[in-house]
Amino acid sequence: MKLQIIHFSDIHFRENNNSLINKLDKLIDSILNELENANETIILITGDSAFSGSKKEFVIANDFFGKIIDAVNEKAKCKVKVIIVPGNHDCSRLTEVDSVREILLEKFQNSPKSCDLQLVNTIGKNLDNYYEFESSFNQNTYSNNSSILLKTFEFDVLDKKVIFYCYNTSFQSVLKEIPGKMIFPINLIPTEIESDSADLRVSCFHHPLNWFEPDNRREFKALIERNSDVFFTGHEHVDGGYQIKDLISKNNIYHIEGDVLQDSVDDEKSGYNLVNFNLCEKSFQINSFKWEKNKYVKIPNEKISFERSRKTINNPFLIEDKFYFKLDENGANFSHPNREVVKLSDVFVYPNLELLKKVDDGEEQPVVITLSSAELFKKEIIEADLDIRIIISGAENIGKTSLLKRYFLDLHSRGLVPIFFDGIQIKSTSIDDFKKLLVKNFLQQYSSEEKEDIEQLDRSKLIIIIDDFNKVKVNLRYKARLLQNLIAYFPNIIIAGNELMSLEDIILDESSSVDLYSSFSLYELKEFGFHLKGKLINKWNTLGVEDSISEEERIKKLHNAEMTVNTVTGINFVPSYPFFILTILQSIELGNPTDLSASTFGHYYQFLIQKSFTSILSSQRQITEYENYLSEFSFYLLENSLREIDRYEFESFDSLYREKYTISESFETIVKNLVKGKIIEHLDGVYEYKYSYVHYYFVSNYLSNHIDESKIKTIISRLSERLYKSEFSNIILFLTHHSRDKFLLQKLLEKAQSIFKDLKPCKLQEDISKLNELGNSIPELVYKSRSIDEYREEENKLKDEYYIEVRNAELIEPAQNIYDELDDELNAISNLNTGFKTIEIVGQILKNNYGKIENSQIEKLLEETILLGLRSLNMFFGIIEENSEYVINQVNSIIEEIEIARGKKVDNPKKIEVSAKKIEVLSKTTLFGLCSQISYSFIKKISDSVGTEHLKAISEKVYAKHDYNSVKLLKLAIKLDHFEGFPDSEIKRLSKEFSDSRLSLFVMKRMVVNYLYLYPTNHVQKNKILSFLNIPVDKQLRIDQISKQKK
Repeated sequence: MKLQIIHFSDIHFRENNNSLINKLDKLIDSILNELENANETIILITGDSAFSGSKKEFVIANDFFGKIIDAVNEKAKCKVKVIIVPGNHDCSRLTEVDSVREILLEKFQNSPKSCDLQLVNTIGKNLDNYYEFESSFNQNTYSNNSSILLKTFEFDVLDKKVIFYCYNTSFQSVLKEIPGKMIFPINLIPTEIESDSADLRVSCFHHPLNWFEPDNRREFKALIERNSDVFFTGHEHVDGGYQIKDLISKNNIYHIEGDVLQDSVDDEKSGYNLVNFNLCEKSFQINSFKWEKNKYVKIPNEKISFERSRKTINNPFLIEDKFYFKLDENGANFSHPNREVVKLSDVFVYPNLELLKKVDDGEEQPVVITLSSAELFKKEIIEADLDIRIIISGAENIGKTSLLKRYFLDLHSRGLVPIFFDGIQIKSTSIDDFKKLLVKNFLQQYSSEEKEDIEQLDRSKLIIIIDDFNKVKVNLRYKARLLQNLIAYFPNIIIAGNELMSLEDIILDESSSVDLYSSFSLYELKEFGFHLKGKLINKWNTLGVEDSISEEERIKKLHNAEMTVNTVTGINFVPSYPFFILTILQSIELGNPTDLSASTFGHYYQFLIQKSFTSILSSQRQITEYENYLSEFSFYLLENSLREIDRYEFESFDSLYREKYTISESFETIVKNLVKGKIIEHLDGVYEYKYSYVHYYFVSNYLSNHIDESKIKTIISRLSERLYKSEFSNIILFLTHHSRDKFLLQKLLEKAQSIFKDLKPCKLQEDISKLNELGNSIPELVYKSRSIDEYREEENKLKDEYYIEVRNAELIEPAQNIYDELDDELNAISNLNTGFKTIEIVGQILKNNYGKIENSQIEKLLEETILLGLRSLNMFFGIIEENSEYVINQVNSIIEEIEIARGKKVDNPKKIEVSAKKIEVLSKTTLFGLCSQISYSFIKKISDSVGTEHLKAISEKVYAKHDYNSVKLLKLAIKLDHFEGFPDSEIKRLSKEFSDSRLSLFVMKRMVVNYLYLYPTNHVQKNKILSFLNIPVDKQLRIDQISKQKK
């Protein structure tokens, strides 16, 4: 659900000489460009619509805002709502002497708590013109408890309820106001607002809190904090956003200040805020717009995840403090340099769920339906009193408990009464026993001392939440009886358990064949993709420094951490669960021990494995024994082409091991510990590694320890020759974390040299002359204004769509036999896959071991890796050049079919000829675009794999040997993505050098645009770059700026 607030303030319309009127068209353009996805749009004016409160000024204001409203209504999904509060400039006749008002004001200020609304009305008579202006926008939209001091707006945005509280602080305004002197009569605000329930509560008033008398300010501030998630103000002509956090009560509230839309002195000073709320994600983003060079320039700020204040939640049952803090525990004791205690709310990101089965729908879903877990509980379900029956299954450590904790708080904030149960607490099928446990948990979880509170509660308001249902201490048949009893007594039940729950059939008894799961919707919790990993990493990196970290530093840390986390998790290496991602992030903060022999990334795997060992073993001696045992075991699996092993074969391995090595513990103890430590998984009599990274780590550790043996060298050679098989390429990749042996490096060097050895590296010069000829109609490259976070989210979502198929393919790949004969003729795709794997593996060696390998060896590896990538690119271009006419004809045919389908078939011969020429030009442009995309992708692949500033000197030697356009583009790509600063002079030089190579120039422009999307750039420099490269800007230029969100 997306709510958009267009926040205007301090407009100061005079009867003439209003510079803002000349900016109206540009103002409307800047607003309309932002309305695409909002479900509801609010225009909020926080005071000073007029300059001196005259009727003529308000007529001008009415006409001005009316034009904006008409334009927004025409484009927005629904009719825009307007909410206005008065400012001091909206008062009329303040320059005139009014003795009666002065006496009444003095009386009010001396004894504010004794005044009544009649006195306030009389003092505020100077706002009569304003009230008439306000009523023209807000007729019959106030709630019943509105008055001159407070007007309340309530409305629904899809399934969410929103309330605006509009406070009149300007009824007492005088010509020259003094900060710290104003008073707001708190006693005249109806207490009913304290019981309002909504998904978002917003307060707005003109004067910031510092304008109020200190004691009154404290009371007014407390009122705002109790009843608001966010509040808007104006008056001071400076925009900003702040988080205010009470360190004692842990209460959060956000303050957004309005900019001046029309300054009384400086015609060039004009700005406003556009605030986007996403109530499903519980986030908002403040986008500031400022008048600059005849347009409103967007300054996008970081998206903020907001935690609702406990004070704003309307629920008769308050959560007990100790249990509230328990709900906010992350469960893993993560440490962070900026936080003594890392809370769940600090790092929580709503995961995705996959719907497996709907209520009363025995059929599996014909298509995969994935949704954010934040969207599971719709407002209409709760308000319609529909039963909530949900089962969430998921792997161990995937985050089920954390999600249930957040659901507890979400449901409580909606006025419901959730009760949390651990499955291990439930030891009986008796409903009476369960009700006793219900009372016990209620009294522990809520600030209530009366069991009647829960016993007499309307059951439709009660939500039973059971975590770890698989740990309920009854067998499968009795679980069915328990579930039947719960269903009969409680309408709302949420259950979470392990992944086997989605496979079990809970049958009441064999004769009835009643499947009790059929009354539940069944969901599976999914691991994080690139999009959610990025959100979690950003929360971790900004924790404790939200108000001070620069945008440049934030993006740099995000980029580096994403590369590390994505490399370590790999494709099915380490599950992308929040627990593992946070463990890796914590390891990054701790740093790599200097005495560690493994590479940088080997350190992270070792960190994860050590974490598992320390949970089950008490001494380093034991850990060493287990490490050797698992290395031998992993090699045994590899040699025998096994992924899993039964009990008999496991015992056989153990016997063989004990013949070679001494180990202090019994087989039973070892297996028990490995299962307990979540290293080995035991299911249906079969044992296998729980996570694939453990197998790869230990089998590669074995190979590294025995690399001098001829047998192991033969195996490494066979693995290196078969990198197109995922298992083998992963083992070699992990081997590089353990070993820098010259034999391994030589094998990889030989592999890089052998792939596409009959092809020359692609230069992107005369070798693609035919492709350059297609570029007479180069596709237009446009810089589309957007925030860096928006672009990164889009890119990560695209990666998620692609990698879901790659992950699934690797999950079903069977164990490979290292002794199978090598395929005589690998097809081009297999060779290409092998080439990419080789580039990745060598890149890991170069980037993580550059200080431990001789420079001459590094130079050879780097050179051959680059040439391999360029030969791979040449393979593609060779196919396209040889068949360019055929490809163009095929594209022609597709375009013609599309035109016919659109009803654009042409019969006139002359028009047919013109149409054919247009289609041919479009076809060539399309083919050119395809070739530039392939070039860009291959060069980026090489850059991402081998790019690092640490190899600058050696890289320059390699570049000097191969003075190709393609190598120059690679050098630029590495500088853009891995070096500090922007290579301005190099881009200018290359643009001249590439003047005769359209494709190289286009690829370079694409790289520059991608850089501008991904990294903060000074707007002056950005304008210069785009102008120099003749890259047009789509609509308005948006400036990337440091986030202004402050505590």
